[in-house]
Amino acid sequence: MTDKFLVQELLRPTETCLICVELRYVKPNSERRKRLLAIVENHQEKEACVFLLRRKIGSALAIQHVLPIYHDFQLSVSQAKPVEVVNDAVVQRTGFIIKLTSLTTQMTLETPFLETLQTVLIQLKQFMNAARKSFYRVIF
Repeated sequence: MTDKFLVQELLRPTETCLICVELRYVKPNSERRKRLLAIVENHQEKEACVFLLRRKIGSALAIQHVLPIYHDFQLSVSQAKPVEVVNDAVVQRTGFIIKLTSLTTQMTLETPFLETLQTVLIQLKQFMNAARKSFYRVIF
């Protein structure tokens, strides 16, 4: 079974897991753990959120964090280490840091893969724009 299918099993019928990628979650004490990041859309409400999941024993998944994508959702990306130019032609990239913030929750993630970063950024930016246009927010 794919990770995306395992995430989909945790969701309601009105929700769809659009992407599911493996990243490293950076804990507040700087410890790094492999986690799955899933972007989930509720097609009934046209809202989305980010799930951070961890693997339990076997292939079961447990939800560790949920970040709703509201109008104030923030995203920042940086390169983990400087680019190294070798022989004036080959560029080695060492990874990327993604910081996500929603309400008072902040999440720091890392990936060494540009393709993973692009997939996540495209989906997040689409939902961030939709949330800002519709002014999705928490009402206390």
